[in-house]
Amino acid sequence: MNRFTYFLGTLLLLSSMAAHGATMRCSNGIISTGDLAQDVLTKCGEPVSSNKANPSVDEYGHIVKGAALIEYWTYKDTGMNYELRFIDGRLVQITGNR
Repeated sequence: MNRFTYFLGTLLLLSSMAAHGATMRCSNGIISTGDLAQDVLTKCGEPVSSNKANPSVDEYGHIVKGAALIEYWTYKDTGMNYELRFIDGRLVQITGNR
């Protein structure tokens, strides 16, 4: 996969997620898909838990072309659990459940 194809795919993914307009209210503001991880930290504080799926690397330790860092953060608020998914530091999904 060449860089242009990867860039275009990522752009389409982010724009489709942003089109859904998922939001979450935090103590210092509202976050929505498309926000940067640093902005989420500023508005919501540290997550209760987080997991990282580091980008794939080849046998030489180099990041595989097109690989991405995926992070999952969990927040809890008055009976609700929210899972946030980030791709390369950008919020792409907010899921809430009781």
